Amino acid sequence: MYYKSHYDRSDSKDYINCSMTKNYFDVWVQALITEDTVTLYGFEKEIYFE
Repeated sequence: MYYKSHYDRSDSKDYINCSMTKNYFDVWVQALITEDTVTLYGFEKEIYFE
């Protein structure tokens, strides 16, 4: 894992890059899909992407 800047334009740490093999990535995606989710409170909205 290593920090990376957006578009490599500065030394800022905009995100963490995590290199994975295809097999590890597939296991990670499956874990994300099958894990439990948190129940939202009444004041929270289900907004995933805008």
